[in-house]
Amino acid sequence: MNFARTVIALSLLSVLTFPVSAATIRVPQDKPSIQAAVTAASVGDTILLTNGLIAYYPFNGSAADASGNGNNANVQGTYQYLTNGALHLIGDNSLLYNGGGYVALPNYGNLNSGFTISIWVANETDHGTSVYSELYVSWDDNAYKHLWLSQHDFLVQDQNTFGDVPLTITDYSPWKQLVLTYSPGNCVAFLNGIMIGSTNITVSAFPMVNSAIGRHWWNGGASSSARMTMDVKNFRIYNRALSSNEVAQLYSMELKASQTITFGALPAKTFGDAPFALSASAGSGLSVSYTSGNTNVATISGSTVTIVGAGTAVITASQAGNSNYLAAADVPQSLVVSSSPVFVPPSFLTNGLVAYFPFNGNANDASGNGHNATVYGTVLNTDRFGKTNAAYHFTGGQYIDIPLDCSSQK
Repeated sequence: MNFARTVIALSLLSVLTFPVSAATIRVPQDKPSIQAAVTAASVGDTILLTNGLIAYYPFNGSAADASGNGNNANVQGTYQYLTNGALHLIGDNSLLYNGGGYVALPNYGNLNSGFTISIWVANETDHGTSVYSELYVSWDDNAYKHLWLSQHDFLVQDQNTFGDVPLTITDYSPWKQLVLTYSPGNCVAFLNGIMIGSTNITVSAFPMVNSAIGRHWWNGGASSSARMTMDVKNFRIYNRALSSNEVAQLYSMELKASQTITFGALPAKTFGDAPFALSASAGSGLSVSYTSGNTNVATISGSTVTIVGAGTAVITASQAGNSNYLAAADVPQSLVVSSSPVFVPPSFLTNGLVAYFPFNGNANDASGNGHNATVYGTVLNTDRFGKTNAAYHFTGGQYIDIPLDCSSQK
């Protein structure tokens, strides 16, 4: 069977502070390795790890195959999709199946020449070493053939040979990546990008009858169980064995979830307007920070903007990420501040006017005669109407020097 090369969308960390046109980088068509693609990528770019991918389920609200191959899965039993882009399977805690949540997987064909299974899991219930323990992913043919990733081991088996790699998980709460790769003569297990064991076997396990995430069968298919409650995301199937380096790089890129910032356009302001609050939000729920690109126009304390002059300032919303989330791409918005309207005296007041100081953010002469004053120590303050930067506050020793020679005025 020929499988189309397909798509994995991976979010990337970047320090760019402006929108760029997204590009698509294909591995291995465009770059020789995942790491080379990451190094070349910018904000918004998509890396496509296409070589051998036959199914990809991000479980972002559905069990559709995002690879483009049409291998859609089917979620059954009790479950819910989480807002963080994962699927929460609710086990029935019963020895025999009683409505527990699981994902029924389609037939991927004959994978005896090689395969890779990769899945992220978290918050599992620990069922100890009960019947077959509890299996994250399971295939079987109701007879001798089995393939599983369980809470305690990875196993591949046909009617003649089996290979088993033990697995020890000390904490079931955090997200963890489980990967099993197989090529004839070599089966390798990984936990969080690190090889934990291998076995030198060759098996012919495919095709098989039953396959699922969160459910397994025994007793010739007559009995099954979906006891285990767990969260799952980013389940992938390849028709080749990924190398150890590819597994490690894939783990590094998937370790943190992506996030985006929502930051709407800013309304136009007038110099003298009151301070106002910014309201950007990150999809992760983490707090957003802000910077002003022009502190002569606007300064920022926390999420509060204070206008200090007319002009344009680019306000940038940022979220640096944490142990669970990548840094978000910065989102800039322009803040345009116009000058305060200046009072224009009626003509009967301008006759003989030498200087006029409205103190509109400065001590300039608005009469047109150019007698701009010089401020010594005193600072701008709010005037009697509540308008900011429209008055000066004096304390001892402070003054404004007005450059007028009154003796020459007539």
